[in-house]
Amino acid sequence: MAVEPIYKFEFPFRTYPLLTEMDKYQDKFKAYSDIRYNESDENWLILKNENFKILTEECRKFLEQIELEGTPRYYILKANSILRPHIDYKTKCSINHLLSADCASVTYTDYGDFKYTTALLNTNEEHSVDNTNHEDRRIFKISFFNHSYEEVKEKIIAYQTRTKV
Repeated sequence: MAVEPIYKFEFPFRTYPLLTEMDKYQDKFKAYSDIRYNESDENWLILKNENFKILTEECRKFLEQIELEGTPRYYILKANSILRPHIDYKTKCSINHLLSADCASVTYTDYGDFKYTTALLNTNEEHSVDNTNHEDRRIFKISFFNHSYEEVKEKIIAYQTRTKV
């Protein structure tokens, strides 16, 4: 049986402060641009800046627990839009924590649809999001450029084992 490309888990990310900070910098978002296709997507917006206090703090809190390096970002997929099938550029995997209540599933081309609130995603597998009939899909994301999906998943499982009550 194939390994699923998503690992759902719980972590005490502070959703409301993340969402509040994201909203505060709404005018700073830029259309995501992928050099492989020489185009940008006005419906898929990114905000990355090391100086965002809550973004940085929540990322640091998580990364200290799993003892790996990652990079935090905010993303918005606009309401009633589609993020076409793709494999992330340079990102091996990511933690996605959804900040919106009404979110579409992520669809993996070879595996189907997955609903989650917080999950590790294998971004080296082709995936997409059909956000038609949904509000803006707001995401706190930690990208891993130097760690594989399997490596990060093992670290998350070790964290869960250590902190089990």
